[in-house]
Amino acid sequence: MNNKKMLETILKIRNIRNNLINLNIKEEEKEVLRRALNYYEDLLNLDITRNNLNKEEFDSENIPNDIEVINVPVESNTKRYNEYANVSDSFVINIIVNLLSSINN
Repeated sequence: MNNKKMLETILKIRNIRNNLINLNIKEEEKEVLRRALNYYEDLLNLDITRNNLNKEEFDSENIPNDIEVINVPVESNTKRYNEYANVSDSFVINIIVNLLSSINN
């Protein structure tokens, strides 16, 4: 996935996370979804950073490349990690099973 596509995914993740409050599921389930979205966003952000660094390195060595440097905008909501602090890791699997059964029904 290129940087532009990863940025689009990050912005979609942020939009979904902001709209979780409207879902008709338990608070613990919302918190687990937020946790998963946060984790995925962080992975994408790291990939973008790596690609940006690769672009700089390739350019410094005069190696042709098609990497587009993308800067991920800083999210205005800095509380995103505090939202799932009340969910114990031991309950995460049970919550995921409940979410999957809700989705399948």
